[in-house]
Amino acid sequence: MINKLENLANEILLIILSYIPWFQIIESFWSLNKRLNSLIYLKTLMNNNGIIIHKRFLSFNRYHSIMTSKICDLLSFFSCIEWMDIDGNHSNYDDIICQWIFHREILYFVNLKKLILRECYLTEKSLKNLSLLIQYQLDELILIFDKNIFALFCYGARILRKRFNREYKLMLMFQEFVRRLFSDKCQLTSLELDLSTDFFNVNIHKCFSTITNKPVTHCMGLRYLHIHLIYGFLFEHLIEHVPNLEILSVQFKNALLWKNSLDSDTTTFIPTNVNWCNKIPKLKYFSLKSAINSHLQFDYLKWILNNINYIDKLKVDLYIKYLMDFINVIDANFLRRYCIPDILTNLIYFDFYIIFKCRLLFSNDIQKIIDSFKTDDFFSDHHWTNIKCFFDPILSCQHISSTTIIKSKFFHGVM
Repeated sequence: MINKLENLANEILLIILSYIPWFQIIESFWSLNKRLNSLIYLKTLMNNNGIIIHKRFLSFNRYHSIMTSKICDLLSFFSCIEWMDIDGNHSNYDDIICQWIFHREILYFVNLKKLILRECYLTEKSLKNLSLLIQYQLDELILIFDKNIFALFCYGARILRKRFNREYKLMLMFQEFVRRLFSDKCQLTSLELDLSTDFFNVNIHKCFSTITNKPVTHCMGLRYLHIHLIYGFLFEHLIEHVPNLEILSVQFKNALLWKNSLDSDTTTFIPTNVNWCNKIPKLKYFSLKSAINSHLQFDYLKWILNNINYIDKLKVDLYIKYLMDFINVIDANFLRRYCIPDILTNLIYFDFYIIFKCRLLFSNDIQKIIDSFKTDDFFSDHHWTNIKCFFDPILSCQHISSTTIIKSKFFHGVM
């Protein structure tokens, strides 16, 4: 007998399914009949063969019993899943990856290529499983950590005398996992990694620089890297391990720092004559987002840009504050001096968005700023004169940006 639910059109059933968490869909509708199975397949196809787990769902014991009871029927469905997006705030991430994606070291999702983990809280077992995934299975990984994991590492670092302390062991495993991401043990082509919650600098930012007796290994497959950091020295170490990188996007947590200011009394950045063309020769696109609040940070920014002066596309996103002692406004002359490499060879696109806390700007000041790009030979020769500029009187900020559009499937969502 057909019930009232099955009298509904497929379009209405798909709308209903869109409001139900994935595990509850499997529990309530999977294997009831071929029509509902096909609709669940179709819903997955509409998500580009992916699963999104962003809502609170059943207890682990409950969904584990569901999965094990229906595992034989679900194997064909698992094979169509190509990506997963899991929010650790609303799901037991560790149970999912350890007991569901892997079950007794067997990978259910044989075609899984992309994994997104948000606010994840890692354990020893999940780190081992993630290490297997990046080495043998995944092409893309987006990893955003729960900030509490770094607080736990900080606690473990304070009690190093207890060599077998659980927190300390987990910190060492995490350091090893980060190194593995940029080694020959990783087959990823795309990686987004957020280390910006490492507030205590508990050796995570130093885990590459502390290796002295191990050979340098490379992640030869990585093409796209977006990384969110606190200190620049980790960023400088990472490029030693990704020679085939084509797209690099770097975002700094608060300000553009190349090292922990507590480690040194140095007040002057001394640039070295290093060009990264020999380290990452295939780099085509570079994007940097940061706050700037000192002359020193401008020197570091310029040094970075001069090291990648061979790229095709450049994007700079800055928030400049408390520097009115040597900057009046952001105009063409300022960008040439601080935000563009001194020598350009291949640059085609230059995008920027800059916010600057400054004095009051009037309409004639805004027009002079826009005109500075039209009269500047460098910008006019490159056809980079389509500029937008306005003044926010509430926050006393100048906003200035280019309107160049960089088109690529990789660039969407880089910043």
